[in-house]
Amino acid sequence: RDDIGGDTGGNVFIQLTTDSEEVLGALLEVVQMGAFAAERIPVAATLFVVTFALIVSEVVHRCYVTFAGSLVALFFLSIMHEAPHMHVVIGMIDFGTLMLLFSMMIVV
Repeated sequence: RDDIGGDTGGNVFIQLTTDSEEVLGALLEVVQMGAFAAERIPVAATLFVVTFALIVSEVVHRCYVTFAGSLVALFFLSIMHEAPHMHVVIGMIDFGTLMLLFSMMIVV
């Protein structure tokens, strides 16, 4: 690239070195995002703060707030990039944390 925003169409070379005996693979993907994606950090921070404030204030039940916050997050992800497939969304779930919370609820 000549400058930010200018693309010369050239190649990009990345060299990875390791002391591993095994063959390692890497996958790099260039993703074009919309104009709204430049504001993804402030949008995510605002969504987090609003969701957290609603949970703490208990104006609406926390289950509904969490569900709405996750739907809004997926909506913004769809606007910024593309709508994720169901297996990608399921891959975002940390089942270890869910099992820990579930186990703690059983003990309590």
